Amino acid sequence: MRKRQLNGRPTPKLYTLEISGRPTVVITVDIDVGDNCTPIMRHTAAMKDIDQSLDIYLGEILCDSWNADTRLPLWDGDKSKLSTRPATSDEIVVWEVGFRNALMAGDASVAYCHWAEYLVRAIEVCPWATLH
Repeated sequence: MRKRQLNGRPTPKLYTLEISGRPTVVITVDIDVGDNCTPIMRHTAAMKDIDQSLDIYLGEILCDSWNADTRLPLWDGDKSKLSTRPATSDEIVVWEVGFRNALMAGDASVAYCHWAEYLVRAIEVCPWATLH
């Protein structure tokens, strides 16, 4: 089976963050655990990367962004409402389209593939909060 390519490079590891059971955002996960690691080791490293992203920038962005349909914040900061899983093929396509659009607009770089793409219609309340 061939790996998915994005501009000639393998698509990064993508995970979906669910908030209260609703798939909300697809994010890249930056893990380098080597070829000899087990799936459990890969999963543990991915969860650690996601947790760090939530603490450093992503959590604040999700708290400051609102669902365009419900007009409620996407997240209230309660980590017990979060779950993560590998992104589905449909979610990967959503991420790839968003990332390609960002590349064309100059908002992203192939060399730095950290990117997050909403799966819900979202409004970023704070102008400095961008989800990339």
